[in-house]
Amino acid sequence: MPNEDDLRERGYYYNITTGEVEQGMVSAWKHRMGPYATREEAASALTTAQRRNDSWDEAEKEWRGSRGGRRGSPPVRNAQLS
Repeated sequence: MPNEDDLRERGYYYNITTGEVEQGMVSAWKHRMGPYATREEAASALTTAQRRNDSWDEAEKEWRGSRGGRRGSPPVRNAQLS
């Protein structure tokens, strides 16, 4: 597994503007998702993000239900979810 600096510099990114996978930080930060360790992971970036969002939404719904509608902080979202 590459270290964090190697992954940032040489990893794969999904360009949300073009829909293309790029190796390295080719595009501006606001146009890319990543870095990912493989081209395949980068190509699945939108699916991965949707799956994580769905998981977080479900966790928040469960948390709010368990509190009986009381206010408070929702659960912390873990960016490392698969």
